Amino acid sequence: MKTLVMLVLLSATAVMAQSTHSVDLSWTASIDAAANPSGTYTIYRAPVPCTPAPAATAFVKIGSAIASLTKFTDPVVPLGPFCYAVTFTVNGVESLQSNLTPAVVLPAAPVLGPAVVH
Repeated sequence: MKTLVMLVLLSATAVMAQSTHSVDLSWTASIDAAANPSGTYTIYRAPVPCTPAPAATAFVKIGSAIASLTKFTDPVVPLGPFCYAVTFTVNGVESLQSNLTPAVVLPAAPVLGPAVVH
């Protein structure tokens, strides 16, 4: 009589929806913010690295914050390198851009299943 031995290996694969990435930004308040509480910060993003410094035309306004806030979350950021800058506006007059800060959103790493040794 022969015995049949069956080895069954199972592997689960998770199908995930595309991740949504975000970038948290923070800055030091403009020295004019306390005296001008009606002023606003404008947050800009360029879809390129910060080095070398992108042209001003590369930046797109992505949001704003009131003078008492010094943080902003860019809620939906695609994969890739980005460069951020902030300005402060009082009575319709916008400051020069802040220093530039980079962010790189990388794709999620794959997940290995268990190794099978033969």
